[in-house]
Amino acid sequence: MELALKPVTPVAQLAEEIASRRGARHMLLLCDFDGTLCPFFADPRAVALTDSMARVLGSLASRPDGSLGVISGRRLQDVRDRVTVPGELYIAGFHGLEIHTPGEAFLHPDASAAAATMHDVAAAVKPQFAILIPVALLAGRHWRAIGGAVAGFVAMLLLSLPFGLFLWPDWLAMIGEHPGIVSGYGLDVLGATPMLALKVLGLPLWLDLPFVLFAVWLVWRAFRADDVKRQVLILLAATLIASPYAIRYELAMLAPSLVDALVAGTIRGLLIALPLYCLNVLTIVPALIVSLVASTFVSTDKDR
Repeated sequence: MELALKPVTPVAQLAEEIASRRGARHMLLLCDFDGTLCPFFADPRAVALTDSMARVLGSLASRPDGSLGVISGRRLQDVRDRVTVPGELYIAGFHGLEIHTPGEAFLHPDASAAAATMHDVAAAVKPQFAILIPVALLAGRHWRAIGGAVAGFVAMLLLSLPFGLFLWPDWLAMIGEHPGIVSGYGLDVLGATPMLALKVLGLPLWLDLPFVLFAVWLVWRAFRADDVKRQVLILLAATLIASPYAIRYELAMLAPSLVDALVAGTIRGLLIALPLYCLNVLTIVPALIVSLVASTFVSTDKDR
């Protein structure tokens, strides 16, 4: 069975047909970005409008009898940065989840919820693990685990090659946005860690370095021994010592170490546990009171 190919309509004829069907009505022209307004590239960051295409789009966007829109799977801001032409332009990013119109912007509610979830995930990432976990593996001589981690990283690197090396700079750029996400959630002013204490006292943040080194030393010393319980307890405590911030629920990570130090009954255990316990109680109790009051007001408003 042979397939009959429909002949391509000449551009001039196509323009005449569009003009005849349109009449005096306002025309809306919607275009895809990649592969339509500009050619595909292996590196999406290399895609750009040609000067001639930009002039055509600018002319169409400036016509009073028509509207021009660009639809793309890219993020909205990415498309806006690449399509800078005069006139009124409608842009839809993320396949329509993000829309920018002259004088107005729209974000789909589901996209907002997804963005909040991604921010929660990013806020849960702890940069200190990039230091403490390798230290623990090296100190504990867990060579198979180290080999598995290296093999997993190499496999991930090789699998990413067909998509382009640009993925890794993008990943590093995303990591660079992590402090902004933390700040947006207010996590850099809440909790009880040495870093936050320095911020509250207005002291230089580089003074946090001794605490990080102390946490590294604690983990190294614990994992050089064979006491698994101590390894777990010290890793939990060191995580908070080296952390630049702490979410409220993470302070519970310190509870096992505090309880163990108190149960031990030694002077050293009491000196370590009691100050940390008091410090975290002073942090948790006000937070619980604020959360309770806020939830009460919210439920009252809903009842009304």
